[in-house]
Amino acid sequence: MRNVRIIINRILVAIFAIMGVSGCNKKEYGTPHGDYLFRGKVVDSDSKLNINNIMLTLSTNYLHDSTFTNIQGSFTFFEHTGAENWEIQAKDIDSSENGTYQAVDTIIITKSNELHHGDGKWYDGFLEKRIIIEMKKVK
Repeated sequence: MRNVRIIINRILVAIFAIMGVSGCNKKEYGTPHGDYLFRGKVVDSDSKLNINNIMLTLSTNYLHDSTFTNIQGSFTFFEHTGAENWEIQAKDIDSSENGTYQAVDTIIITKSNELHHGDGKWYDGFLEKRIIIEMKKVK
């Protein structure tokens, strides 16, 4: 009886070893992801002039990043993730330095078919979006 158990154990070990080796011939770790580049400007909704020093926050369900507009009202976010729905909040935090503006929420939805140069596996590709955010002055 002991010999039968040893033989069965050896057979099972061999089967599992073959299955494990054939199932793990590729090393891929992580989750599907892409590279997202969001560039934009923040402008006054009436005059269309650039607004500097506006705080922008980019959010998904699990990611939060922030930046400020420069003197030309421009901003850039570069993210390496798998999100499809993004929210950008623009907030005037310097009060009266360049006028006082109402906060704005902008929703960006990206589709997987918008990404380019993916490898068909884990890397979904690259996407660049240009965004203009208009803010209204508080009167």
